[in-house]
Amino acid sequence: DGDAMHPHTDSNAAPRPGTPYAAAIASRFFRLTAAAYLLIMLAQVGAFAHLFNLIATRANADTAATALIFLASASVIGRLAGGWIASRFSLRRFTIVMMLGQVGALYIVSPGNSTATLLTSASLFGVTVGNLLMMLPLLYAQAFGVRDYPRIYSLGYMISTFGLAGGPISLGFVHDFFGGDGSAFAFAAFASLLSVVLFTAAGPVPNS
Repeated sequence: DGDAMHPHTDSNAAPRPGTPYAAAIASRFFRLTAAAYLLIMLAQVGAFAHLFNLIATRANADTAATALIFLASASVIGRLAGGWIASRFSLRRFTIVMMLGQVGALYIVSPGNSTATLLTSASLFGVTVGNLLMMLPLLYAQAFGVRDYPRIYSLGYMISTFGLAGGPISLGFVHDFFGGDGSAFAFAAFASLLSVVLFTAAGPVPNS
């Protein structure tokens, strides 16, 4: 049987749609999005690492523990709602809204002292935590397609990992140098705001 001697291969199959790796990582959208996510993750993980101490110092340990419960619950609920929203609206606009939400949460908690303020900011922060983690792979998939997606996303995530690793250290340094949690969280809010500027400057999501 000729078919048995010459099995079918995918050599003539149509190439997967999307942007080649070299073109994708050289694009303005990839570079600025990667830089924005480095900063947003630096602020996010740094704030998460220091949040308990800030609230425990300004209120008490019970309030700090409650704030972390609020944060985790809001993260889960926010991600479920965010998945529904992201499937129906612009990923870029939704990401900008979540980044601005993180700016607001960190700015509010920076000088906050009342229990209501601390718990509200922790809840808002939780909503942004869940959704911002979800948006990066979705943005890269929409922008560059599936052709070289694993390599593109791996590089983008690796860049954001520098923010993940450096966040707690950066906020700790600001805390020690300027003398207070307020300064550290103000720095995180500023880093988050800068990420909004960079992501906005990246422009519309490319059509892969």
